[in-house]
Amino acid sequence: MTNETLTTILIVLLSINFVLWIAFLIFVLVQIRRIFKVIFGILDDIEDFSSSIIGSAFKVAPLVLGFLKSFQAVKSITTLKDSGDSEDRNKKED
Repeated sequence: MTNETLTTILIVLLSINFVLWIAFLIFVLVQIRRIFKVIFGILDDIEDFSSSIIGSAFKVAPLVLGFLKSFQAVKSITTLKDSGDSEDRNKKED
């Protein structure tokens, strides 16, 4: 074999190697694209789930706050009544 034949074979092998690497790169990029589609789908599902939870929390939160404030109001009225009763007792004792 002459040098020209060996050079030609080397160029052909390098060209085939280059084409295979390009095909592999395209395959990897396609797989990465599919992975990102799956990840974005999961993130969309999480966003929908969290927005539904937050929406429910915003509906329930005023009810809970109203209950707590009404409980505090009843407690303060009871405290005022008890303090008034103790003042009445002190006046009666005098």
